Amino acid sequence: ARCFDRRAHAADPTANPPGCPQPTAGDPTGQAFSRAASSALAANFSHAVQLAAACALAAILLTFLPVLLLPRRTAPAAGEWAVGASGA
Repeated sequence: ARCFDRRAHAADPTANPPGCPQPTAGDPTGQAFSRAASSALAANFSHAVQLAAACALAAILLTFLPVLLLPRRTAPAAGEWAVGASGA
């Protein structure tokens, strides 16, 4: 678990961090760990992107929903001038 954490936070994901065992080509345990770590990082990234998109959508909705609470324009009363009306 510590090795996965080191790999996840490493600046270069292709380099082996210090303290982690070097994977060998024929080692099935190392290959399984590598596949599991890669899929875990991919799932974590996908979840982060989905969460960021949901937060952005929520921020947009929270910005525009108060517009619905603004008072509506009323029609001008009889004898009043309407703004933008041309008087002929």
